[in-house]
Amino acid sequence: MKFKFSSIRRVNYLHTLLFNFRTFPFHVARHLPVLIGYKVKISAPSRKCFSLSEDFDLHGAPIELGVRTNFSKGIPTQIRLIKKSSRLVLSNAVRVSKGSTILLHHGTLHMGKNSYCGERVLIVCHNRIDIGYNVAIAWNSQVYDSNFHFVYREKSSEIQNCTKPIKIGHNVWIGNTCTIAPGTVIPDYTTVAQNSLVNKNFASVPKGSLLAGIPAVLKKTEPFFCLLWNKNMERSLHRYFDENGQPEVFQLPENTPANPYDLES
Repeated sequence: MKFKFSSIRRVNYLHTLLFNFRTFPFHVARHLPVLIGYKVKISAPSRKCFSLSEDFDLHGAPIELGVRTNFSKGIPTQIRLIKKSSRLVLSNAVRVSKGSTILLHHGTLHMGKNSYCGERVLIVCHNRIDIGYNVAIAWNSQVYDSNFHFVYREKSSEIQNCTKPIKIGHNVWIGNTCTIAPGTVIPDYTTVAQNSLVNKNFASVPKGSLLAGIPAVLKKTEPFFCLLWNKNMERSLHRYFDENGQPEVFQLPENTPANPYDLES
């Protein structure tokens, strides 16, 4: 008997209705753009702290907050906005898995279309964090744009600001148990290996780069070396490997285009 590993999707429709109609105008809320799971704690000083991105399609895939789980059943999801100046801006198909925590003090967190936070991910925003579309942040990772404390330099009589904005590009895959520190810039089509600490501006590295290490450094570059986002193709590949004894690779036909599976869709 084969074990099928899949996420469990559970929606708390009462909480979903209350959140949408308390947060958005009626013509928006009736489309239920945000789905809320069970054991999801959401707090904010004003409904204006939550907003949908400018490109949000009311007829497209909804946002999911604490709806899906693989192994964090029973662990609450927390989304907490502390000050009225804090802003959480979300686009279609954003998923925050069960057990994750998003904490905004007075900054802005923007998550692009089809971005995903795995279970037990921690995001802390004091300044600004921009996450592009098709970004996967795997479980137990943390993203924070503040060091939380100030450092005094006696030699120059300076006190450094403890916050720096973070920018994560499109089609980025961040492995499990990674730390994304203040001032980090991760360009499009980048993969971050598990257990890495990223604390630099990598804007100059080419697409298809692999970052790894503590602190992270550039390990390799290869065109379109990135996570495959086409879910139909991913399911087909799982079947192929299961049915063929788990071979090392699936070889694409010679005439396959360089970017065959519409990575940005």
